[in-house]
Amino acid sequence: MKIFLRVLCAILVMGVITTSFGANVSANTNVRVLVEGQEITFADQGPVIVNGRTLVPLRDVFEAIGFTVTWDRDTQTALLNKEHINVSIQIGAPYFSVAVYNPGSLAGHGVIIPLEVPAQIIGGRTLLPLRAVLESVGYQLQWDEATRTVFVTAQHIAPETERPHVDFGEREQRPAPTFE
Repeated sequence: MKIFLRVLCAILVMGVITTSFGANVSANTNVRVLVEGQEITFADQGPVIVNGRTLVPLRDVFEAIGFTVTWDRDTQTALLNKEHINVSIQIGAPYFSVAVYNPGSLAGHGVIIPLEVPAQIIGGRTLLPLRAVLESVGYQLQWDEATRTVFVTAQHIAPETERPHVDFGEREQRPAPTFE
């Protein structure tokens, strides 16, 4: 009986320590996300709030705004592509990258953007911080606390370019190979 009580106490102490120093996660958030007035339906994992940041399942939101979403299982990286914009965000990384290529040429630039809360896998889904990623690709977000709703609208401007970036420069254009 004494051993059982010691083990039980040890488990309780570890639980208190873990929750005291872990991330502040609110899973039952009842957060709604509207993109250009259309509500996003989350199939099996809804948004969560982690340390004051709203994380959402990336596929649901980004496919709704026209991005192609792919997942690299080996590196645990989500790759988002729309027209001339490429976003790469790795699970647990304190940053993500955005590369913008100029239409009609192979020139472009890249930006590495820090995250306050990294992308995470929760409930078997990849969740990412909505504001940081969407604002980096030209969208505006507004939060309505009363209704717990995130409103997403296109800014109709070029994606973020004011942050420090890596310039990929001009790339050599090569003709497509021909097969005879």
